[in-house]
Amino acid sequence: PALAQSADVMEQLPVRMALAYVGDDDTSWENACTCLRDEHFLDMVLEMEGDKFLTRRTIDRLSKLGLIDPKGLEFRSPAAHALASYLEACLLSAGHRLGMRTPTATARIATPATSLPPTWPIKIDFKDIMNRVDEAARWGKTALLVCNGHAYEADTFFSYRGIVQVDAKWIMGQVSL
Repeated sequence: PALAQSADVMEQLPVRMALAYVGDDDTSWENACTCLRDEHFLDMVLEMEGDKFLTRRTIDRLSKLGLIDPKGLEFRSPAAHALASYLEACLLSAGHRLGMRTPTATARIATPATSLPPTWPIKIDFKDIMNRVDEAARWGKTALLVCNGHAYEADTFFSYRGIVQVDAKWIMGQVSL
């Protein structure tokens, strides 16, 4: 495979992270090259079933290798870009499930130190919902959406994206104020 010939450390990182992802303790580039030549390596990665087996310990190990950055690989090796995109999706999903930061460049998009977060709460158009939810996440906040009679539309929108929804009315009933 062409990726095994790469001397670019950015292209090598997704493969080295994939080794840690499948539980291999040897994340050296030499071992990565050997695994890339093994026809079962991709099967091992896919058998991990996305974020299903990612633990805090595994994510910590991956963090020590570096930040996965699919955007930075977009116009480089297609194989490295595809693997980085897959790992990023798995890591972001596991990070959400475990409530922790993940070693992904997307999750660490720097907010300029001179800028201030929006003054919440804010009223938004439905078409801008994902941008505003993402913006809240960049500022380390959890978005709370008040749908004013349009909960069905919002639920449908988020369920199609596989995003977890929490019924705040039920939670408020469990909390004594």
